[in-house]
Amino acid sequence: MRRLLCDLAHACAWVSAYLVAGNEADRADVTDPMPDPNRQRVPIVDLGVPLARVLVLAGPRPDARYLVFHCLDKINIDGNNYYESLDLFDAFHPQMILAYGMNGKPLPIGHGAPLRLRVELQIGYKNAKYVDRIELVDRLDAIGKGRGGWWEDFDRAVWYAGQ
Repeated sequence: MRRLLCDLAHACAWVSAYLVAGNEADRADVTDPMPDPNRQRVPIVDLGVPLARVLVLAGPRPDARYLVFHCLDKINIDGNNYYESLDLFDAFHPQMILAYGMNGKPLPIGHGAPLRLRVELQIGYKNAKYVDRIELVDRLDAIGKGRGGWWEDFDRAVWYAGQ
């Protein structure tokens, strides 16, 4: 794989617009123990780069099987940075995007700036925020505790990212 380095402005130029509609009420984080039932259902339009486009530009090695999304947020529970993973097959699905904008504006920090992984196949799961870098690997056992994601490492959740 070629190392693909670019800033956000360069990534934004790769595609003029890629939109995914959703609702603010549907975006309550799974960590929110008491979501507001009166929250307005305001349509959201995400602007981003199809993950497949990034992968084509990067040119993964033939042995690459997984993508690991390293994030900027440090988890208070154990002090480790958050990370998620997907298998390479699902990463090419057309609904996988790296969102950098929302409703015509740059993605706000509260919604995961600079980049947020949108995995529409797994609503509310594997939607990593604050993505700093993406790594393509042939195995997951050398990342974190080797279970494929921060939650999987922390509470032994079952890893599912395709297959």
